[in-house]
Amino acid sequence: MLDLRLPECRPPRWPAFVTWENQSFPDWWQQNRQFVPGVPETVAEQWLHRHADHTHFKFLDPRILQFEEQEWTGAEILERIHLEFGRPLDPDWDHGHLAATARGWTKDTWDYPILALETPDGIRSTDGELTNVRNVVVEGSKRYRYLNALIKKGLGGTGAHKLIIMKGISHDE
Repeated sequence: MLDLRLPECRPPRWPAFVTWENQSFPDWWQQNRQFVPGVPETVAEQWLHRHADHTHFKFLDPRILQFEEQEWTGAEILERIHLEFGRPLDPDWDHGHLAATARGWTKDTWDYPILALETPDGIRSTDGELTNVRNVVVEGSKRYRYLNALIKKGLGGTGAHKLIIMKGISHDE
């Protein structure tokens, strides 16, 4: 069972990357892709580069994970992927206040896929042991919230969306 109660208290397992402050992603990727050879470029850009200072998942070692691109409907995403960080879901607020997130919405899907972690044994969260949670959002919580708002308000989002599922965590993560 993956313990997500205090992830920021766990030691980071990311490789010691060259600093990315004031560095464009293409420059950063050129310098650092050798340290994470199995990580897809879109994952590196969104999770390791752009949101590195904000992620709750630095305790995961990206070098040992497998990444699988999948396509799910909006309803499947909301039903099968748990949002642990970035709650509560509020369709009215989310639809009205996530304008920057909405800019990435084109052709009824996202410009970047949501990144989720497979959790085959469930998670331990501040809400208790959630044994039925099989996937948790790692990166893309605002996209998840906006998708929820669109679907709940009947404004779209029901079609197919690409997402990337990370697999390979051990039982003692």
